[in-house]
Amino acid sequence: MTSAEQPDLAWRAEVLAIVTGDDEYEAADALLSLVYYDPDGVWLEGVLLGIIGDPGAAKLHYLAVVCLGHVARLHRAVDEQVTVPLLERLRADPKLGGVAETALMDIDVHVRGDRTSKRDL
Repeated sequence: MTSAEQPDLAWRAEVLAIVTGDDEYEAADALLSLVYYDPDGVWLEGVLLGIIGDPGAAKLHYLAVVCLGHVARLHRAVDEQVTVPLLERLRADPKLGGVAETALMDIDVHVRGDRTSKRDL
């Protein structure tokens, strides 16, 4: 993130309130908006990891895993010491394994520059 790409903190707070709200569809839409429009990939990654680690946010776990791949693609960076091991563990999850694998491939391609990712699907 450059100094010209400062996040709009009021917008961010408004959208985060929707993400943590009761309407599952609005929360999903708001989460996608954050990922696509907030310029701070490090902050976004933290939000997504927090959602994945929160049992009360189970309705958003699938999308949050998908969005980790989006962050890798859009920002060309993730905390590989934290995010990759989490995604590796999630590969065994019957509900999240497929999207975890896709997020890992996004990291391989967009962060590591491996255009021939050899991950098993």
